[in-house]
Amino acid sequence: MRVFILFLFLAPLFAQEEIGIQPTNISSVNSGWADFAPYITADGRFLYFASSRDGNEDFYRSERIGNQWQTPENIGSPVNSRYNEGSLCITPDGSMIIFSSCGRPDSYGGCDLYLSRMTKNGWSEPENLGASVNTFAWEGHPSVSADGKMLYFASNRLGGYGGFDIYCSRRLPDGLWSKAQNVGYPVNTARDELSPFIHTDGQTLYFSSAGHRGLGLLDIYRTVKGDDGRFSSPENLGPPVNTQSNDYFFSIPASGEYIYFSSARRGGFGDSDIYFMSLEEALKPRVVATVSGRVTDSRTKEPVSASIKIENLTDAVFVDSLQTNPATGGYYVVLPAGKLYGIT
Repeated sequence: MRVFILFLFLAPLFAQEEIGIQPTNISSVNSGWADFAPYITADGRFLYFASSRDGNEDFYRSERIGNQWQTPENIGSPVNSRYNEGSLCITPDGSMIIFSSCGRPDSYGGCDLYLSRMTKNGWSEPENLGASVNTFAWEGHPSVSADGKMLYFASNRLGGYGGFDIYCSRRLPDGLWSKAQNVGYPVNTARDELSPFIHTDGQTLYFSSAGHRGLGLLDIYRTVKGDDGRFSSPENLGPPVNTQSNDYFFSIPASGEYIYFSSARRGGFGDSDIYFMSLEEALKPRVVATVSGRVTDSRTKEPVSASIKIENLTDAVFVDSLQTNPATGGYYVVLPAGKLYGIT
């Protein structure tokens, strides 16, 4: 069997429709019900979000074609269930989804975090992330790093700094997750911290907090992890993203150009709506390089399972390896910009 690899090197991702400094309501995806927890894929092509439009909190997906978001579709079972699903994150290659769900039979507490993998037949049966991540308390608002190895989430478990804190867990070589650790000060405070979002650069963390003297109740902040692993002093994103009410649930594509978030501000369609707006230069994440492609059979054009290896050609250092998406043969890699790489 002969196979070939098609590489597509992405420059800064596509330009969106022209917008001003005020948030733009994405009217084609919002409803008269609560629409919240948006998650924009790294390439900016798909928007996932939670909605109560069908009487239960389920996940929906809309595809961006040209400048228009299409009518959202329920992503269906087994991720969606008769229980409430609240927020999700997806690895850039689309191979893994981590989400929160409340009240499932295998739950440790009220709400837990679950993982599902993309197969040739769709999403696999969700697996509870286990006792190293979940507790008898509440766990939710997951955000996974571009390589799928670091997970950030919020929890109100005992032993934290305040009511809700942000925690992190690392995926181990055997596929299990390490015991979750509180990310500590200056991110967490004696009040609530929620909705962590780690950008594809792996260093810029956005989160919501009621403990950093913001404009209202919960405000969105930005912090950067240094080489020593410590986070910088959080910066408030300011108005008009932040208001005098609660501002949380947000997502930023790999390009770093725009922020997608949910808000119950005046002028919306329902209880809460999804908006987007451009980010000021000072609040953007670091620049990254993205490489994507598909591995297919040269005759049948069917997807092929393959291992992708990445090497830094400047110093001949192995960088990472990954598997193609079994359903599509696709891969999507996020790398630090400004270096020379070899991809096999």
